[in-house]
This record gives sequence, structure tokens and C-alpha cells, in this order.
Amino acid sequence: MIPEKYMPPIKYLGGAIVTLLLLGLVIFPIIDRAFFTEELRSEVLISSIPFVAIFVSIILAYVLFMFIFAYRFNRKIPYRTFRAIELTIIAGIIIGVIVMFQPIQLVGYQYGFIWLLGATLIFILWSHVIPQKLSEAPPPFTQRDQMGGAIVAAVVMVFIVMMFISSARPVEPYGYTQRQWDRGLNEEQQQEIIVQAEATYRTFTIPYFVVMGLLPSALVFFAAREVIASGNNNKKRTEESVPVATT
Repeated sequence: MIPEKYMPPIKYLGGAIVTLLLLGLVIFPIIDRAFFTEELRSEVLISSIPFVAIFVSIILAYVLFMFIFAYRFNRKIPYRTFRAIELTIIAGIIIGVIVMFQPIQLVGYQYGFIWLLGATLIFILWSHVIPQKLSEAPPPFTQRDQMGGAIVAAVVMVFIVMMFISSARPVEPYGYTQRQWDRGLNEEQQQEIIVQAEATYRTFTIPYFVVMGLLPSALVFFAAREVIASGNNNKKRTEESVPVATT
């Protein structure tokens, strides 16, 4: 149950999000069909109202989610896991910057910004969480905790890599327009483009997505390991608190 003192921000932010979202969705057909002359519709300030309203509603939704997330996990995450996740996110930001500005392959430019944006948003979210005190450190991880976290992370890794690999597989017309592919290129040129695209896909794209999947899978590993350890510790304390029957 959320304390009463936290409800006003949630209500106000939630109300602003809904209002701006509805404004952005409703005002576009109004601008397009009525009340505005052709000259007014072409004005940048008028035509940008729907975009700005929806964009601001998305930002406010993220702020609200950040508030709820921080409230939910403040003082509840052991420092060992908090720090491990924090360092992983920072590493993800650094890797995203390197991938975006590397001069080797175009795939880095195509997906590096997504990586960098995601890592930055996660870091902003994580930086608002307060971990437990060092004096409240739980028992060390067991081999079972480590193995459970690794299994969950491996499943996430495979899912993410397969999803990106299948979506990025080169298909006709391989970056050209369909008209250029059908009429501007002969069969020999088309075959050369296909071979080059497949070679780039195997040599650069697939390894890139494997590396790209390391960040979310590492975050899942640390989180799953802590959850499993917490469950095992709670179960152990429950068993120890049950009195042993004597005869």
C-alpha cells in the first residue's frame, strides 16, 4: 500500500499524462479538418502541437514510473547487487558510445544509438534507487544461486539475440528501392550484393547482436541471482524457526 503522502504526485502526474496524451491524439484531426485555415495548418507551432503533447506525456510517464520504481525498491536491494548492476549499466553506456562512433561497420550506427539510449534511461532510473546499508548485507551467494541466475540470464540472452538476428537478416531489395533492384541492377550485380550482404550479416551483424545481448542478460543475471538467494534465505529462516517436535 502506497502511503498517502505519495499519492498527490501519482495523481497529478497521472492526470497530466492522460490529458496530454488525449490532447495529442484528439487535436490532430481537429487541426487537419476544421477550425484552421490551410495557412494556419502549415505553421510549425500549430502542426507540432500533437507531437509535443504526446512526447511530453511519454516523458512524464517515465518520470512517474521512476517515482514508483524508486518507492518500490528503496532500501530493499542489497548493495552488492545494486553496485554490480550500476557498473554494468555504466559499461553499457561506454560500449554504446564506442559502437556509435566506430569506423568499422554500419550496423553499429544503426543500433548503437538504441543501445546507448536504453542504457542511459536505465542508469537514470537506477540512480534514483537507494540500496541497503552495507551493514545489512545478506549471506554470501551459494552455488545454487549463481547457477539459477546464470540459467535465467542465458534464456534472456538467447531470446534477445534471436529476436534481433531474425529482424536484421538481409532481404530483398538489400537497401535499394524495389524499382532500383528490379530494373537498375542485372543478375550479376544482384548476386554480388546478396553475397556481400550475407557475408556482412555473418561476420559483423550476428557477433554485434551477441555482444548487444550481454548488457540485458548481465542485468538479469544479477537480479535473478539476488531474487533466488533471497527466496532460499527466507525458506531457510522459515525452516529454522519451526520448532522440532519431540517425543
